[in-house]
Amino acid sequence: MSQRERSRSLRILLTGSSGVLGRALHGALENAGDIAEPFDLREPDGTTSTVSGSQDVRRLPAVETAVRDVDGVIHLAAISRGAAAETDPARARSVNVEGTRTVLEALRLRGSAPWIIFASSREVYGDAKRLPVSESHPLRPKGVYGQSKLEGEQLVRRWGNTQDRGALILRFTNLYGDPKDYPERVVPAFISAALQNRTLHVRGPDVCIDLLHLDDAVSAVLAAVRCLVAGARGVDVMNIASGRGMRLGDLATRIRSATGSESVVHDEAPVPWTSNGYVGRIARAAERLGWQPRIPIDEGLRSLIAKYVASAGTEGPFKGFPTRNFELLR
Repeated sequence: MSQRERSRSLRILLTGSSGVLGRALHGALENAGDIAEPFDLREPDGTTSTVSGSQDVRRLPAVETAVRDVDGVIHLAAISRGAAAETDPARARSVNVEGTRTVLEALRLRGSAPWIIFASSREVYGDAKRLPVSESHPLRPKGVYGQSKLEGEQLVRRWGNTQDRGALILRFTNLYGDPKDYPERVVPAFISAALQNRTLHVRGPDVCIDLLHLDDAVSAVLAAVRCLVAGARGVDVMNIASGRGMRLGDLATRIRSATGSESVVHDEAPVPWTSNGYVGRIARAAERLGWQPRIPIDEGLRSLIAKYVASAGTEGPFKGFPTRNFELLR
């Protein structure tokens, strides 16, 4: 259902609005003619918000106020990095589990509950028994982050069973495509190292990953919004992934080649708290949402590399870095 087919614009609460996906979604929703209400402890540039106390998903009064007049909630707010969750498990549980519980309680107290989209993760599956992984695969997360997302899913399912509104659980794979992404994530880390001819540290060269471009992730969420606005009820869950796998070692090689880098690729042991490999089966998202990823990995990587090069010396990991080192790629 397009904006033109609706009688009015939607007002949507977007928690985690300053994260990578949140920033992209905020712009996409506004461009579609809807009103995206940002809700985040941080400003869009990642700095601590001056109104952080009033935009904490763990504070029920703040969330009750935020959901008062919205048609739906896109709940992205989370400690979304596995390493950060392992370092501070209590904080990860507080934000990812108790924050989700608070959002759902605020919706319940409103009476006429809006629909909700909950951002989950491929990490709920743990080690894959077979590839591609379907939504019916056993859920056995290995790390704190995956476990917290599974508990969040369980809360959403229980809430959905008592409400006359819809809920969609979207299990996202690894996203890439934003040059302002966390620099320690695998794609930004590889590109940054390659552009500076530093060593590419590959933690598990044979680990299979499924990379989805940020633009495709945004289109999936917009499709989920259309599904819920059209009247979907109950709770459904679906993978949001590319459906194609790539070894981490091959990813490093592709990025090294695409940047013309002289970096050394150094193989290391896999990260212990993440899965041994993942490729998402996306048939359900195609069937229920009419969604398919559009951006091939090589095209997406070239585009992202160009954005890093364009920002050389001015921002992100290249602030102050000599721009002449990038002239061959401009």
